[in-house]
Amino acid sequence: KSTLSSSSAASDVYKRQDNGEKLWETDMPSLNGYMTCTADGKLFVGCLSFYIHALDVETGEIIWQNKDGEANRAFNSWCMNYAYGRLYCHDLGFGRTGAMKCLDGETGKTLWASTELNNIGYYTTCVADGKVYGMQSDGSTATGREADPLMFGCWDAFTGEFLWGIEESITSPVIAYGCLYFTLNGHFYGLSTAVEPEDWAMWRGSIETPGLTFSSGPLNLGDGPKWTFTTGSGVISSPVVSQGKLYINSNDGNTYCCLLYTSDAADEEDSVDLGGRRII
Repeated sequence: KSTLSSSSAASDVYKRQDNGEKLWETDMPSLNGYMTCTADGKLFVGCLSFYIHALDVETGEIIWQNKDGEANRAFNSWCMNYAYGRLYCHDLGFGRTGAMKCLDGETGKTLWASTELNNIGYYTTCVADGKVYGMQSDGSTATGREADPLMFGCWDAFTGEFLWGIEESITSPVIAYGCLYFTLNGHFYGLSTAVEPEDWAMWRGSIETPGLTFSSGPLNLGDGPKWTFTTGSGVISSPVVSQGKLYINSNDGNTYCCLLYTSDAADEEDSVDLGGRRII
């Protein structure tokens, strides 16, 4: 049903009449959940798993698989970031083998791993200006290890060197305009990263749309959803949206790609033009 290999076919995606039409599904070797990210034609998947995968966003074909996590009962948890052609994620491996990891985006080879000792916390990380920011330790004693002090840290994105830390639990940092923003103990903080500001230097999910939308959202929630898509089990993954497609993980063991919206001449009166894309 899909001819997504040519440039003209991308417009065909927006003209399909069946909202939520499944384009592909890929059977994964273990559970996948939480957050994925997409960049350079790849969808990176690996949470709740020993493994990390890169899938072709157009076909669902597995491009590469990183199996390093088999050696330490890895649990590649919650958050993935892509920058500089590299994938960054944290692994909750047993004992003191937990790590912030950096993989080559083209090959899946592990480039570096730096100690990171967390429980299954819903911590997000961010990447900007050649650095990775996130929790290094949450004081937990998972898998029988001794507790390390609370520590939010900054790593060199290219070498994995741990540069500095703050002895606090900072769970959802954001980088913008050369500053690090976070909330802590009921207060909102902004710290200079000591570099020249760059607009939208941090992203998550899709690098084309970094957590930003120009839409005001549904006008009448009482009308119900535009469409629904049912998987074989529960969905705890946050979606990734890019170029008219929605990517989602399901507890049924599959990663899905669905059409997000349609565009057709008959519907243009009710559509919104967002930089050449029409959202019905």
